Amino acid sequence: MQTVFIINGELSLFHLISHLPVVLLSMTLLSATLPVIALPLTAPAKSATAISTDRLQAAATRLPRLQSLIISQGGEIAFEQYYAGRSANQPANLKSASKSVISALIGIAIDKGFIKGVDQPIADFFPEYRQTDLVATVNAITVGNLLTMQAGLASTSGRNYGRWVVSDDWVESALRMPSVAAPGTLMIYSTGSTHILSAIIARATDMNTREFAQQYLASPLGFRLADWVADSLMARATSPRGEGRFYGYGWWLRDMAGLQVPMAWGYGGQLIFVLPEFDMVVVATSDSTPDPSRRGHLGQLYDLIENQIIAPLLSATLTSTAATPAS
Repeated sequence: MQTVFIINGELSLFHLISHLPVVLLSMTLLSATLPVIALPLTAPAKSATAISTDRLQAAATRLPRLQSLIISQGGEIAFEQYYAGRSANQPANLKSASKSVISALIGIAIDKGFIKGVDQPIADFFPEYRQTDLVATVNAITVGNLLTMQAGLASTSGRNYGRWVVSDDWVESALRMPSVAAPGTLMIYSTGSTHILSAIIARATDMNTREFAQQYLASPLGFRLADWVADSLMARATSPRGEGRFYGYGWWLRDMAGLQVPMAWGYGGQLIFVLPEFDMVVVATSDSTPDPSRRGHLGQLYDLIENQIIAPLLSATLTSTAATPAS
């Protein structure tokens, strides 16, 4: 029995990686496709053997803030190491990577009929605002706008985060942020958008998000959620940060070694990479304490994933394809 912890509203990981390939299937409920370079329909079953674990381990040990690195292929652990004194029985706070898990829960809610679809206006879940000055806001914003961070409202993250989290009503406070763009046009990263999605799950299912996650996600996969203390794979928005990054339904997409790789991203280096071409998921957790050693860590971690994992997999696959006689 595995355990997932929620700490201060953020999802934490306790040896959950073996379940992730199944969890991420829920994202296909949002009817997404992933653009990829030309690859065979089925990657070699043992493609993880293309990765040099010695080189991977050597590169990982050069990242002092890295705490864990786990690779799962076909639902089985292919690589699992912990660093900086961490171990498998210590939870790691995934920070904003939990936004991608909320996306998976929305996909499940759509599949189960609790939510009609991504085009459903959020006014359906918050009828109390139809008789207020927020009527135009809730009528204009859809579930899909929240998933893609295109609600058109100013962000509750960054410099606005502190004021938002001390507000009496996180949903209304997020909805009352100034309108800065038409819904569906501009990506504006905002934790408030994901919180509204959590509230939608609660309104649509008559259970809180934790209860819904336990019943429809955790229990079927054989793990449990501890007590709480407090998106699809197709690019649908361009990140204002650039650098080959896009945003889908609650998932970042990053260009890596010629692939557009879906990933969950959390502050300080909490990352989940999805490689459907290889039936593989890679998870990395890191020390998120703000200090000078954090500078450069994320870039080095991206390089490790790209150069030590993705590039060797692609090279082995393309070599195998070239060596296969034409039928």
